[in-house]
Amino acid sequence: KGDKVVLVISKGPEIPKVMVPPFVNSKFEDVERQLSSMGLIRGKVDYFPSDEYPEGRVTWQSVPANREVDKGTVIDFWVSSGPEETVPPETEPPATEPPATEPPATQPPPTAEPTPQATQDVGLPSGTEIITVDLNGYEGSVNVRIVVGDRLIFDGTVEASESTRTLKRSVTGSGQQIVYIYINDILEHSYPVDFSRT
Repeated sequence: KGDKVVLVISKGPEIPKVMVPPFVNSKFEDVERQLSSMGLIRGKVDYFPSDEYPEGRVTWQSVPANREVDKGTVIDFWVSSGPEETVPPETEPPATEPPATEPPATQPPPTAEPTPQATQDVGLPSGTEIITVDLNGYEGSVNVRIVVGDRLIFDGTVEASESTRTLKRSVTGSGQQIVYIYINDILEHSYPVDFSRT
């Protein structure tokens, strides 16, 4: 009676951590073996054309390289399906024309009216996406930088507070691009956006 009792409460088994390697430009079959050996889980895999990476190589990973995560973390991937095929424009065979005959001397030679040429829009479908930066966990002045593909969308200081927990920017683009969000010069998040689906 009157003795001091100390209670120790278990938080459960400690989950081991692993460092995510840079998978980009690696063969996807090698990445799958590496994921298995490290205790990481393959998530969604999408295949897109790429002129930069050969077929079967990883072009994007959902968890940035050199980030420490729990074993069992799911990582999504983009994999190159090779260069995008270009369809050559259709050409019509030359028309066979009858032999030319000299017009009568009293009439001027006929002049051909110019034929309008059809044009084809080869641009990629475009759309608009809302990029949202989550500022939960930050207080005071925060430097935020948003990059979409190779375009700098936003680079400035935001005052994070109870009333300002998100930063939103509307971005117009085309095709598939990757969004990079930096907070205080650290890459916090990256994810793919398909503007052609919006």
